[in-house]
Amino acid sequence: MTRNNIVMITIPIVIATAIIVVWKFNNGELTTCSRREKVKQTVDTDISKDEMLIGVISEEGKVAFENAEYVTVEKVVRTTVEESDGKSNTNYDTYVVADLDIGNGQDVTVDYSNALLGKGFQDEKIESRTFEEAFDLAYTNKNGWELYEALLLKNGIDGSLDDVSFDTNTYEMTKQKLYVLNERCSVLNNMLDGVDYDNVLEAKVYYQIAENEEGVMIPDSFTAITKYKKGDQTATQSIFLQVAINHWESREEG
Repeated sequence: MTRNNIVMITIPIVIATAIIVVWKFNNGELTTCSRREKVKQTVDTDISKDEMLIGVISEEGKVAFENAEYVTVEKVVRTTVEESDGKSNTNYDTYVVADLDIGNGQDVTVDYSNALLGKGFQDEKIESRTFEEAFDLAYTNKNGWELYEALLLKNGIDGSLDDVSFDTNTYEMTKQKLYVLNERCSVLNNMLDGVDYDNVLEAKVYYQIAENEEGVMIPDSFTAITKYKKGDQTATQSIFLQVAINHWESREEG
């Protein structure tokens, strides 16, 4: 596949994805519609203890990323401030999406950060970048899983991915299956560093698991979140990171 083919396919999809992701929220948590590989997000009314343990990332899940030729990387950093009267304001510090052809070392990387400043979505402020400029990381000589691991470490998500606890509170409220890292990650300290607050209400890193077309459970996305109170204001900071497997050739043939 040529770079031009990637551009022609990517740009319309990415622009539409950005608009959807920006405005889609679930109980204050950012969710995304950017996944390219079909995954199943089951919404069960009950969940067993065995199902709670399914969050530990399997070797099969890692292999799925190792074998991926095309992936999409997405990073969103945002802060929401709520006033005592219920009014809130959300600012996006970072919103970048990259489509990668790993085998050929090609990428199409788009930065929407400036397009989200102010009210509405400003198309004219969408910027093209290289992957390394946007993520401060090179993807050459890395397979999909190695890239995922490098992105997690680069962003301070450095706790064990195998030492997790099932988030029962979130499941009871939203039926989302989230797995909280038990080891404190450095990203949480970085997010709170230099912030003036009265008390921290929440600080955690979690990932969500999805099932791909082959029935393999893979990590769908990672989120770091801190929530703190200062006076009458409550602020929530979040960093959302996702690496999604694509099937460009299959889509072209279809």
